[in-house]
Amino acid sequence: MNAALNYGYSIILSAFAREIVANGFFTQLGIFHDNIFNEYNLACDLMEPFRHFVDYSVYKMRPEKLEHDEKMLLADILNRKVFICGKIQYITNAIKIYTEYMKMQRSFFGKEVFVFVNLKSCFSEEEIENFYQWVFYNKFKVLLLESFQREIPLKDENTVIIDKDLCEIC
Repeated sequence: MNAALNYGYSIILSAFAREIVANGFFTQLGIFHDNIFNEYNLACDLMEPFRHFVDYSVYKMRPEKLEHDEKMLLADILNRKVFICGKIQYITNAIKIYTEYMKMQRSFFGKEVFVFVNLKSCFSEEEIENFYQWVFYNKFKVLLLESFQREIPLKDENTVIIDKDLCEIC
C-alpha cells in the first residue's frame, strides 16, 4: 500500500513539476516545504490539495502488489474529472489552471515580486501567517490578489481594495 501511495504521489508531483517549470518558476523554492535537499519543494506545496485523489484510489484498490496494472490505474488519476474555476476539468488541466494562478512578475517597481491569485482561499489563517513569516524572513516582495476580503486583516497585512473598474476603494 505504501509503495502504491508513493507511486501515485510521484505522478501528481511530476505533473506539478512540469507545470511549474513551464510557467518559468523554480521547483526548489517552496512556500511551506523548504528542505534544501528537495528539488521539488514548490511542487510539494502545490500538490497538497490533490493528494486525496491518490489516497482514495489506493484505498479503493487495496493493492497486494504494485505491478503494471496497478501502476496504470494510478497513472489514470490524471484523467479523472474535477470541478475547478466553475468548470469540470481533467485533473491534468486542473493542475495547469491551479499552477497558473501563481504568477511571478520579474519586475514590479524595479523589484522582483511574487504574485499569487486567491492564495488565501487555499490555506488556513495559520498557514497564511506562517507564509507571511517566511516571506518577511526571506525579504521577498509578495502581492496577493484575492477575490474576497477578510473582515479582520492579518497582522502586518496591507490591504488595498479595488473595484471592478480598477479604482481603489477607501
